Amino acid sequence: MFTQTKHAKQAKSTTYTNDTLMLNRARLSCGKSDFFVSTSSSARTLMMKISGSCVGVLLFVLTTLPSAFADNSTTTPRWYRYYNSQGIPTLSSTISEQHLQYGYDSLDKNMHLIRHFSPFSGQKYAQEEVQREQAIARRISERHLQETYISSDRAISQRDRELGDIDGQIKRSQTQSMTLSTSLNESITLAANLERQNKPIPTFLKNQLSTNKDLLNQSMANIAALKAKREQTSKQFNDAIASLKSIEQRGSRSSPSNKP
Repeated sequence: MFTQTKHAKQAKSTTYTNDTLMLNRARLSCGKSDFFVSTSSSARTLMMKISGSCVGVLLFVLTTLPSAFADNSTTTPRWYRYYNSQGIPTLSSTISEQHLQYGYDSLDKNMHLIRHFSPFSGQKYAQEEVQREQAIARRISERHLQETYISSDRAISQRDRELGDIDGQIKRSQTQSMTLSTSLNESITLAANLERQNKPIPTFLKNQLSTNKDLLNQSMANIAALKAKREQTSKQFNDAIASLKSIEQRGSRSSPSNKP
């Protein structure tokens, strides 16, 4: 009797233990299932949010690009309109002589004004042509100056050298003129003394007087030419130096400044 009761209690305990293990396994299974369900639900929610954001960006791009292209297309002239002397508008897709004569408006495809062009003037065109030619000539001259002198400082150095050389030539010519003048005066004095004594003037003295006069005149003419050359050289160099300085100032203003 006691043994049967003991076996019954052991069987009941074993059954209770087995039931408890089964229940715990079931709870663990349910916990894992809930975790995977929760994780899967979060992933689906995140993917839906990302998909929604991508769709929003794509819709924004698709709705923005057409308008941007449309705005750019409006800047292309499609029509040209002018008003004649009676104020009657004429519209065409090309520019004719009447457009140039009366002035015209360039219009986009929506008939919006892009730009107005004033009537063509032959006199104004001729004036602008002269100005354009002068500008071209000035650019060519400036380029030639830069190729010749490189910089205003070098032009100044070359000017000083050339003017110094001319000054040296003038000084030597002046010395020669003084010598010739002295010799001529002596010859004149000698000839005058002979005349006062009623003596004939020798041939060599006459030739000497003539030669000294010619040499003195040539020396004086050479001095005048050298002085004119000096003035011209100085002016040319000063103009070139002023132009080079102007070019250098424009270059310094156009170049970006190096700020610390």
